[in-house]
Amino acid sequence: MLKNIRQEYEHNMTQQLYVSPSAWKLVLMARDEVTKLINISSTNLTAEATAIDLANEMVGVITKLDSIPTDVAIRGLKIEFQSKFK
Repeated sequence: MLKNIRQEYEHNMTQQLYVSPSAWKLVLMARDEVTKLINISSTNLTAEATAIDLANEMVGVITKLDSIPTDVAIRGLKIEFQSKFK
């Protein structure tokens, strides 16, 4: 999962040309927070745990958050794009 996150970020690096620095900061924050979420969730598992175990652990961690990092980034990007196309 972490490898996919890094690859997707690298693939989308050029997108920062199209958004404001504050919007790009939201994307970076979401990437970092999701990475932390995966790492925290995985520390609670044994070496024999399955992907389903990790997913369940992540859901448990997410339910304790005030906001989901990707939702915050998406909301910020939508606001920015809507303001540019009015």
